[in-house]
Amino acid sequence: MKGLRLMVKIVVLGGILLFIPANLCALTLTKNQDLEFGRFVGGAGFSGTITLDTAGGRRASGSVRLLGVAYSPARYALYGSPGEAYNIILPTSLTMAGAGDQMEVSEVTCSVPVSGTLPPGGSLAIALGGTVTVKATQRSNTYLGTFDVSVTGN
Repeated sequence: MKGLRLMVKIVVLGGILLFIPANLCALTLTKNQDLEFGRFVGGAGFSGTITLDTAGGRRASGSVRLLGVAYSPARYALYGSPGEAYNIILPTSLTMAGAGDQMEVSEVTCSVPVSGTLPPGGSLAIALGGTVTVKATQRSNTYLGTFDVSVTGN
């Protein structure tokens, strides 16, 4: 006869010792802000990349010219039990579309290690950035896309 193994988390709440099955201590990932590269001049012979870092900085390469101040990395909050292990699964790339044209986002970056443990308090602020490639033939338009970010526990 094989022994039954039950994984539990031990929590002390107001002097009361509680045993909580580990599968009930789920990690929760909440999106607070979309990834937004902002306005820029590209196409019509202007090409290059725009990189948005996780701290909110934005820079262009090539002949792309940045406009305006409305841009932001994606922002998430990860919640769980203090010390709980997590693994963040990021997209490797994504496609944004607009007006029959596309732009590729690559090099998705994360402000925290993609594997680790939650700090005391059980929450972690996460920012995601990336690099978008602007072609010399890029049409002027609003480009939109979606990507999946998920988290698993150990």
